[in-house]
Amino acid sequence: MACLPSDTEWLVSKETKEIKNIPEKLQSRYGLIEGWSFPDVCKQTSGIKDDVALLKHHLSLLQKWWRAAAASPGLEGRRRLCDQLFQGGEDEFGVMEALKLLMLTCAVELHDIMQRGRDVPIFCWLLFSRYTSSCPRTFLANHLSRVGFSGGMGQVEMCLLGYTLHHTIKVYRLYMANMKEFIVTHYPDNHIQDWPSVCLVTEDGRHYDVAVGDPVCLREDFSGGPH
Repeated sequence: MACLPSDTEWLVSKETKEIKNIPEKLQSRYGLIEGWSFPDVCKQTSGIKDDVALLKHHLSLLQKWWRAAAASPGLEGRRRLCDQLFQGGEDEFGVMEALKLLMLTCAVELHDIMQRGRDVPIFCWLLFSRYTSSCPRTFLANHLSRVGFSGGMGQVEMCLLGYTLHHTIKVYRLYMANMKEFIVTHYPDNHIQDWPSVCLVTEDGRHYDVAVGDPVCLREDFSGGPH
């Protein structure tokens, strides 16, 4: 697998140099971190009992692996790095929890913008119109905290993930193969031209895989956009 994007600008910019302080800020301002659901391997392996401290540790892991991916030579180098990461241990689960934390941070910021009556991406209205996620707290409790445990991510969460990472997630939906205009979906779809993209494949709209192998020249492009 080589699904870690190589662009690290969003992780090392001036605004994100204090990335490790995110858990403390979310806890002190909103009380969102206390009681975070962690995979058992995270607390058992790290020995860190405090939720804020553990999430700060996971953010450090994310930065370490992301920067290593950016420094890896080409696609094959990133693929080997990802093979090292995705072994089911603390680093893999810690990186996933860090990504969920960044998604929550983005959701909080977007919700605050909505509350002030300013423009937000369309998916935000869908995200916060559900009775199960009318605000960041209920979004965390009813949706985000279950990702990786008893649930996955719906389309609106995929939009939030892409928006959080400043990457377009391009999904080839194989179960829609007979409807060419619907086979490819972008999450979100408003930065297709100016954000890097990550491609996934799904056979049922619930389980997603990263296509691995040498690129091939397709006879027909269903993306509706430039190659």
